[in-house]
Amino acid sequence: MKNNRFIKVIKKLMLIGVICFLLVIVLPNAIVVLGSISHITDTPDDNYEYTLVLGAAIWGGEPSPMLRDRLSKSVELYKDGKTSILFMSGDNERDFYDETTAMRRYATDNGVPEENVKYDDYGLSTYDSMYRAKNVYGIDKMIIVTQRYHMYRAVYIARSLGIDAVGVPAENIKYTGREAREVREILARCKDFVKSMIKPKSSYTD
Repeated sequence: MKNNRFIKVIKKLMLIGVICFLLVIVLPNAIVVLGSISHITDTPDDNYEYTLVLGAAIWGGEPSPMLRDRLSKSVELYKDGKTSILFMSGDNERDFYDETTAMRRYATDNGVPEENVKYDDYGLSTYDSMYRAKNVYGIDKMIIVTQRYHMYRAVYIARSLGIDAVGVPAENIKYTGREAREVREILARCKDFVKSMIKPKSSYTD
């Protein structure tokens, strides 16, 4: 009899655990992906003044392969006449680490005039980049460039903040550490799903 009760308790706990997992992890991820997937394209139909390039790691002052692919795609969009301003959003909060300078240098070295490359040194997270683009720089319409696994969240945040955003993915390459990043992305979607509802200010607002 005691064994039967114990088994019933375990089954109830497992059921509660499954329900919590579905509500906390699966549902937010589904909403973020399904809510953004129709706004992701390889070729935007319209021309956009701004293309926002999300920062990523730099190695020895130069863009990492992941960031380089984002930058390459943004330069391609500029040269194809799909956009007129490349907006680099990255981390330049610390004296010894400067994503945006490396990003700007890559764009100008590859033929984009300096006056057509803008930047935000305080894009410390995906949410901060979108919030500041809208509320600090007044950008209401833009292309977003990042890798596809990251794009769902980026587009979802932007559109939740009132930005008419479309995503154009960078090259789909299997970078080192991809599996770990994709696991983190699942958790990040949950976090930013909540932030997209309550819409807190970014870490820096001026």
